[in-house]
Amino acid sequence: MVVGRPFFALSLAWGLAVASASAAEDILIQEGIDSSPYSFLPSLPRGLRDTQYIFSGVDEGGFTHDFRTYVRFDLPPDLLGPDETVLEAYAWVYYSFDFTGFGESNEVPGEMHCHEVLEPWDELGVTWGNQPAFGPAFDVQPDIVGLSLLWCDVTDLVLDWATGASPNYGIALTNPTERLIGLYSFEAGQVDPNFRPSLVVSTGPSDEPDFDADGIPDDVDNCPDDPNADQADRNSDGVGNACSFAIADVDGNGVVNAQDRMAFNDTLGSVTGDPAYDPRLDLDADGDIDLQDELAYVTIFNEHSGTPSCGLIGLEAFAVLGLVQATRRRTGAGTDAETTR
Repeated sequence: MVVGRPFFALSLAWGLAVASASAAEDILIQEGIDSSPYSFLPSLPRGLRDTQYIFSGVDEGGFTHDFRTYVRFDLPPDLLGPDETVLEAYAWVYYSFDFTGFGESNEVPGEMHCHEVLEPWDELGVTWGNQPAFGPAFDVQPDIVGLSLLWCDVTDLVLDWATGASPNYGIALTNPTERLIGLYSFEAGQVDPNFRPSLVVSTGPSDEPDFDADGIPDDVDNCPDDPNADQADRNSDGVGNACSFAIADVDGNGVVNAQDRMAFNDTLGSVTGDPAYDPRLDLDADGDIDLQDELAYVTIFNEHSGTPSCGLIGLEAFAVLGLVQATRRRTGAGTDAETTR
């Protein structure tokens, strides 16, 4: 059976059996923060109210009454394991009440638009006059005509949050219609938790290997051994900053400085099998650390060091390289060493 929207969310929330990938794990998250600012009272914080709303309307006096709701779920830090990805993720709220509670009816179909929040926010500080920015709608649930479960497909967002590709500032819910959609907040302790904001995430093995579990498949990861979901590459050389720092920091003390430059020089002229050979520094992977590797290392070193290195250039480079190679050969065959000199 294919688990579709919204059955996937409902099945976990209400204890129904879900047939999914055998190795998948379903995680239900019902903790976080929320707030629902109100345009008519632009300085009113509503972060600790039991009820939230989404709608846009104008009263008989011509005054605008707009509500929108912000929700941010608390994701566990270990949501994804090695070689795992987010298979599906849905955030849902329950349309629990509307104008009928005030003796009125509304036949206009409503809509719920889901947006990624782009800035940090706090439920005690959000007001209509102080809201975080959010992006365009990435999912829309149209034709809402009665109390029901409403959801947003947040699969891509949750994957980004879990891998660190983007910060988790939550989602914003809006409704451009005049149908009042009333929701219960995290603070509504009088109702079943499933009527409050909830996030259900299905995780499982990725179809593509991801050794460092950063959400980027190894074959396109610019640093496959070290997590770097942002794929930052300051000098656009195809090697992620996370990886290039490890190369630049030859002595592994967390600081890139002259000692690392000297440590690299100690490997010049070495080949596979030599005690001085370090495969990390054989940047062209040709089995020896030579001038080409030295020049590549200088670029990486300068990227991470506060003291740029000019490197070895021209005849000086070949002279020093030749000296190192001569020294190496001297340890093996004296005749070759004398010849080189």
